[in-house]
Amino acid sequence: MPIDQAQVTIEPLPPQRLGRAADQARKANDRARLQRFLGLGAIALALVLAGVFVVQTSVLAPPSPEEVMADIKIAYPEQVSGVNSRINGLDLNQRPYEIRAKSGVQDKTIETLVHLQNVEGDFERSNGSKLDVVATGARFDTKTRDLLLEGNVVFSEGQRFVAKMAKASVNMDNQVLASQSPVEVTLQGSVIKADSLQVLDNGNRILFRGGVKARFVTKSK
Repeated sequence: MPIDQAQVTIEPLPPQRLGRAADQARKANDRARLQRFLGLGAIALALVLAGVFVVQTSVLAPPSPEEVMADIKIAYPEQVSGVNSRINGLDLNQRPYEIRAKSGVQDKTIETLVHLQNVEGDFERSNGSKLDVVATGARFDTKTRDLLLEGNVVFSEGQRFVAKMAKASVNMDNQVLASQSPVEVTLQGSVIKADSLQVLDNGNRILFRGGVKARFVTKSK
């Protein structure tokens, strides 16, 4: 027999099954909320870990070359400096001289001036003998070739001549030596003290000036 109209009948669930269905729906809802909560928590934890990683990376990462250069302290950045400095040349008589220092720094304003520390040197006399010098510090002008010595200055020519003073100057061209402070000279066993000293003519003339005191030693026969 043909069916003119389909009829659908929905039977209501029994109360027991209805209660179970509602309970299952509530549980499914709770699980969904828990999953959403856990999902949000996982995202938050991931963001926190990412932040910690970024902080640790920025702290532990090696510094950039610019940062390394900024941390390097350079002595006398605007001046030419060096260690074991050496100055040598010939005087007007073509005699050699040499000045050595533990360190040397070019003056900031005068390009021809060099500041030296822990100085020692030697000059050759016309007779072939050598005059040695030591000092705590010095300034050397490469243009005028004037050497200004300061601090525990000692000139010596073997045992024949030893002169001690606080300050002195030497012109490397003509080898004229002049003390800038009181001087004590031991000359062939005799001791001479004076306010100033000048050595001329390649060491052949020695002039004492001001408050000269001398103690001469004579050899007994």
